[in-house]
Amino acid sequence: MRVAPALLLIAALLGNIGRVVCDAAYSSAAWIALVMEAGALPVVRANPTHPRQQHFDRAAYRRRHKIENLWARLKEWRALATRY
Repeated sequence: MRVAPALLLIAALLGNIGRVVCDAAYSSAAWIALVMEAGALPVVRANPTHPRQQHFDRAAYRRRHKIENLWARLKEWRALATRY
């Protein structure tokens, strides 16, 4: 979480950001305000411990899940290729 604001700033400097898709760990009000200040729409599922649930784009959040599965599969293949 410490590096996330710097990465968001770098991404904003590189071009226009449409959405920032994150998991529930990034559902704090401060992070959402920072994303909106960068000109992006936050797609963050609310953390169950937060008292207020907020609306988010479920279709975009589902696509995030597919990307995470891809990273997990790539890690498996790396382990097979290097025989860990």
